[in-house]
Amino acid sequence: MSKSAEKRNDILLAATDEFQDHGFDGARMDRVAERAGVSKRTVYNHFESKEGLFAAIAERAYGMAAELHQVLYDPQRGLRAQLIEIAQAEGRLLQSEDFMRMARMGTGELMRNPGLAERLGLQSPLEDSYLRFFRAAAEAGRIRPDAPDLAATQFIGMIKSQAYWPALFSGEIVGRNEMDGIIETSVATIMSAFATPGTT
Repeated sequence: MSKSAEKRNDILLAATDEFQDHGFDGARMDRVAERAGVSKRTVYNHFESKEGLFAAIAERAYGMAAELHQVLYDPQRGLRAQLIEIAQAEGRLLQSEDFMRMARMGTGELMRNPGLAERLGLQSPLEDSYLRFFRAAAEAGRIRPDAPDLAATQFIGMIKSQAYWPALFSGEIVGRNEMDGIIETSVATIMSAFATPGTT
């Protein structure tokens, strides 16, 4: 990482803490600079405004999440194995201190300031790829034809309800063993409730 990239990263981390502590309206660029150990001019060299800084943090978090949402159903492979891979990838994201730090700050601020996302032009990454995955599995006869959307919603919901939302509010990131258990039970539940007979 170049020195410029390191400084930009330091500024983003410092700004995440600043927004977390003071909210968007109360955050100050001079405190961001102080937290990051750089000059205020350096902050403005990387980000032209507080709005741009907040948007950059959100886009970074969205980008990390978006990488997971490029999942395609492979009819040549077992459904269970593919679900495990998807859940493991989601689990790695939810165990990332960096991602959860940004998610905690962003979610809290957007709850306090619901018009902020629209004002800054922020859009959350869609989880449409999960829907496409389960619909493709249904077309291949592996998921009940009447339930691919429900299966997708419940699959990601089970993981997030146990590993994302509790960590978001408590600050306690789920450990490896607990995450393995969440993945195992989530996949088993989907296979039991939605997979067609004989599907592996």
